[in-house]
Amino acid sequence: MKRTSLAHFIISNGIALIVLLVVILLARIYIFEPESAAEDSVQGTDTEHIAEPAEDVPAELPADPVASPTPAEPTADMGQENLRAEGGRFELPIGGASGWAARTLPLYESPETHAAVLYTLEAGQGFVILGEVGTWWHVRLDADISGWVEHGACFINLPDILPSIVYDIANAKASLMRSVGYVIPAISNQKLYDAWAYNQRLDRFEFVVPALYAMCDNIATVQRAALTQGDTLIMTEAFRPRQTQQTVANNLDYLSYVNTEVYQAINTPPWTISSFIATSLSNHQRGAAMDVSLAKIISQDRFMAGNHEYIHITEYAEYAMPSAMHELSPASAVSRMGDYPGALQLRAYCVDEAGLSPIGSEWWHYNDLSAVRIANSQGINGDFSVSTLHSAMPNAADDEYYIIIFSGGLPHIADPPVLPEMAPKAPLNEADAAHVESVMAHMSLPEQISALFIVDYELRAEGNNAYAILGGMGHADSSAPLSRHDLGDANGDFYPFSILLGELVDFCFIGHGDSEGVASEPVFRTVPMAWNYAANYLRVAQGFGGIIVSTPMGKAAITEQYSAAEAAIMAIEAGCDMILMPADMEAAHGALIQAVEAGTISHERIHDSLRRILGAKLTLGLLHRETEAGVE
Repeated sequence: MKRTSLAHFIISNGIALIVLLVVILLARIYIFEPESAAEDSVQGTDTEHIAEPAEDVPAELPADPVASPTPAEPTADMGQENLRAEGGRFELPIGGASGWAARTLPLYESPETHAAVLYTLEAGQGFVILGEVGTWWHVRLDADISGWVEHGACFINLPDILPSIVYDIANAKASLMRSVGYVIPAISNQKLYDAWAYNQRLDRFEFVVPALYAMCDNIATVQRAALTQGDTLIMTEAFRPRQTQQTVANNLDYLSYVNTEVYQAINTPPWTISSFIATSLSNHQRGAAMDVSLAKIISQDRFMAGNHEYIHITEYAEYAMPSAMHELSPASAVSRMGDYPGALQLRAYCVDEAGLSPIGSEWWHYNDLSAVRIANSQGINGDFSVSTLHSAMPNAADDEYYIIIFSGGLPHIADPPVLPEMAPKAPLNEADAAHVESVMAHMSLPEQISALFIVDYELRAEGNNAYAILGGMGHADSSAPLSRHDLGDANGDFYPFSILLGELVDFCFIGHGDSEGVASEPVFRTVPMAWNYAANYLRVAQGFGGIIVSTPMGKAAITEQYSAAEAAIMAIEAGCDMILMPADMEAAHGALIQAVEAGTISHERIHDSLRRILGAKLTLGLLHRETEAGVE
């Protein structure tokens, strides 16, 4: 009889029991989620004793770098101006920003993993970012070594690209960390690590704030949403060194051992110490978490970094929040956010706008789980510290040199300056070179000649970058990032151009040699002389291994002196690889075929250019390895 009653009870109440279990599980995940949850934790192997008191804050670091008014709710007279940052992906371009290797990382000669390794960066080693191509950064080290790194395993300095955020890294001046209001020994009010330096890019002292590059787009999204409403993030911490993390955990554990009130607060279920400070590896070490508050902007100024304008918040009022920042106890739980509109608005910006993930124990902490996965795949553990900047003005490290236009004719140079030695473009590997030869062998002479022509092109601007769209004769179109650099007509300034050529340029357009402006003693009285000088200068003097493209052949300086057929032959003889927009395509194409058949231009000369063109298309993904014949 008793057995039947128990079965009856289970059947009649089964649904209610299941619902109760689901509610408890969800509460554990979404309300009481510990700091280290939603991570693939890597257990630490080192333990530390209670840390000695940290050294004093340096004299050059003011007690409060940005005046922080008393926390307050926003009022109507604080202004509702739309302060959304201008520009593209970030507020400032990444060129010139400080970056760091987040693990041991090879520095490659070119942006490909089979390229030669020039150097091996240690975790935490810094550099200045010169530009970005796909998943690669072009960087320069302090030792004046430049090369390419995969940016999935790199940190970037947030103030260099998002200067409108208010940075107040408490653990780098006087830690706010407490528990139930009690001082944590050797932690509270102490400087736990160095992160304060002069930032040349911003022309002021600022905190050093590394973050995993993979998280930065989402941080930018949060700040843009906040600025639109007249708000700003206050960032209290992003990257936290692993040693600091372990020291805080050890010392909080010690405090709970000697203080019963603290022990009960952080160890009463469902809470544990790891709810408030990860005792192994946290997402702060991965560069995939941020501790932030929210403020209403009262006043702001606009400054220039090179040619780029940005916002700097000068006065703000922080919204009231559920607890003091870095109060490591249940007082900071997100379950208390309902009475704090500012905390709810912060969560809306972070979660609704950017897809970041909160944790239940800290209203200020947001993870980027996609960045966490990248950090885990890269083996990033934060076992290093970062305190030195390498930042430069955006103009000093322009982005993405893949095509350079050599425009405005050629200057008169009686005595060309001595130029820095440049490394030629890296050759194709054996497999790619063999594929190019195979494709070329299956092309007829007319097809080979067709590949030398560009029938149209268009320049497009997008943010700080531009793009050249090159249309071929029925074959694969080519497109690549472009930085336009004009040498001018008569100043003889080849030095900047030579530097750009050294940055892995794929294409170079050359001018037609208009001698106006150098009439006092013109060197180039004819177009062929200009082309010959330019091609020899690039190939011989500079060791340029990329593609040389002629000036647009429809220019009056050309058409008034030469037919389309003559101009095409002269361009190839001078050393151009591709002919841009001939005035008469059919005539130019036919003339080159006849010149090769007659032996005026050798087959090998055409093949030299064709190898460079097909190699570039292969690199850009425009020539598939499966292709056995013809040009796509």
